[in-house]
Amino acid sequence: MVYGITCSLGFATIENFEYVYINNGDFSHLTIAAFRAFSAIPLHSLNGIIMGFYFGYFAINNNFKFLGYCILLPIIFHGTYNFFTDIYFIFAICVLIIMFVFVIKIYKDFKNQF
Repeated sequence: MVYGITCSLGFATIENFEYVYINNGDFSHLTIAAFRAFSAIPLHSLNGIIMGFYFGYFAINNNFKFLGYCILLPIIFHGTYNFFTDIYFIFAICVLIIMFVFVIKIYKDFKNQF
């Protein structure tokens, strides 16, 4: 999970630079940076946790179902977040809350196994 979070936050850093400095659109650089600091960075870290958790399951059980979860769940969460960010930002925050609850469930499942 640590490697997943590290990789996802590295990607978030590069993506934030792109959004803040290149694609600023109608908003100021500071406004975009603030929105992304409180939404995109937690999104990427939660996706990294999900990826690391299911990749760990794949490494232990050698079941390709978990490798599919490792790839598909973050794609679904990130795609949903991106879709709602373009439409109505409060829905994107709701996606983050759902992801946070999902990660807490993953943590409890992990804790109960060991």
